[in-house]
Amino acid sequence: MPGGARLVVVDPHGDRVVRVYHLDEAVHPTSYVDDVRFNGALAYLSDAGSPGLIVLDLESGRLRRVLSGHPSTVGGPMVADERALRDPDGAEVRLHVDQLEVSPDGRWLYFQPASVGMSRVDTRWVDDPSVSADELARRVERWCDTPSTGGTAIDVNGTIYLSDVAHRRVLAIAPDRSVRTLVTDVRLVWVDAMWLDADARLWMPAAQLHLTAGLNGGHRAVDYPVHIYRMSVEAGPSPLDHS
Repeated sequence: MPGGARLVVVDPHGDRVVRVYHLDEAVHPTSYVDDVRFNGALAYLSDAGSPGLIVLDLESGRLRRVLSGHPSTVGGPMVADERALRDPDGAEVRLHVDQLEVSPDGRWLYFQPASVGMSRVDTRWVDDPSVSADELARRVERWCDTPSTGGTAIDVNGTIYLSDVAHRRVLAIAPDRSVRTLVTDVRLVWVDAMWLDADARLWMPAAQLHLTAGLNGGHRAVDYPVHIYRMSVEAGPSPLDHS
């Protein structure tokens, strides 16, 4: 839908829309703009429908599309609760680049499809409009092998929290790439859109997305109500997320 892809800025204190960024010039007919993360005057957005990243200048509103179709942005088959996901026609579900995080110092942009693993790139290459597509592609490095995931969050130490939707758990990936299991629980049914608050609590919405008709072969099996869980962790949020 023309004009459908937008980034809307809301002032929760004044209860009003402050600004709307229209993303038309950076999206494709099959685009599904999903996550957004911030780094100073720039925002990075992921396109899970037509694989690629969008760089938005928050002051001018200028847009650039980068890494379109790059292997690091192209998703593979999704698995949740140890089974492959199918659309209503029975085809394998593939979600392209989805999760994004920026390191607390603003240097690294981490990103990944909902499957096939996490990559990273130095933000100086992403932020510079003069860097060619080929040069930027060469700067991308595979960073960590990860399972099918619904969402991520990053703390002030650079630890990335990542949900494993195949095994109902949340992993913690340290800056040295070591991985540990933070929590496993049968109630963590497709954890998505995690968030760290100022009191160092990790919020975990159990969204049950793989039980919606679109990802479950056309059959709806969501067990209502849908819950949000939280737990204390060792560190608070990145300063880039909390001004």
